[in-house]
Amino acid sequence: MQFVKFSKGLGSVDRDRILTGGLLHNLVSLGALSLAFASLAAYVQLSNRTTLVPYVVSVDTQGVVLKGGELDPNVELPEQVLAMAVLGFVEDLRSLSSDRELSELAVRRVFAHLRPGSEPCEEVKRFYRERLDADEHDEWVRFQARNVMRLGDESYEISWTEVHHQQGRKNREENYRARLSFSLSSPSKDARQLKLNPLGLMVESLVISPLLGEEGK
Repeated sequence: MQFVKFSKGLGSVDRDRILTGGLLHNLVSLGALSLAFASLAAYVQLSNRTTLVPYVVSVDTQGVVLKGGELDPNVELPEQVLAMAVLGFVEDLRSLSSDRELSELAVRRVFAHLRPGSEPCEEVKRFYRERLDADEHDEWVRFQARNVMRLGDESYEISWTEVHHQQGRKNREENYRARLSFSLSSPSKDARQLKLNPLGLMVESLVISPLLGEEGK
């Protein structure tokens, strides 16, 4: 705080100027201090933010890393990366874990690859509703991939076997095939969404059908 001492020879105008000058000085000081605190708070907030960058790693069948690097939207993704992403989507959709938290995480990953209101999104919702309506107690479903085949630049065919278990015992096996088309968009900047869909792969169409007879063997 600045103290001002008035001499007897000063007039009222001079005293007013001194008071005004002291007040302005105090206001400027307080403003600078407030700006410094605001800058510090902004710096702390930015330093606490976590930046996630998608990183693609290719491995062989023995788990040996072949190559890796940050995901570059201008570079075409390796065939194996796309195939595994598409297969992972179908596995998350059709498998059912006995662990509730793992099942919920799989559902979140599925919807992270779907556009709200799209035809495949509505189809997936119907599938989940039918699964809930069935309400088979203590059932879990193990997903076994059989084949992944690329049909076009942005489409795949996946076949698999679902092994159903109920109350700890194998109940039945069912074979299915899916034809799926997709598009690639820029990965989300939201950390939670990026973890669920790091490639920005969005499912544009999805048709699933059972395999019967010789076709299902």
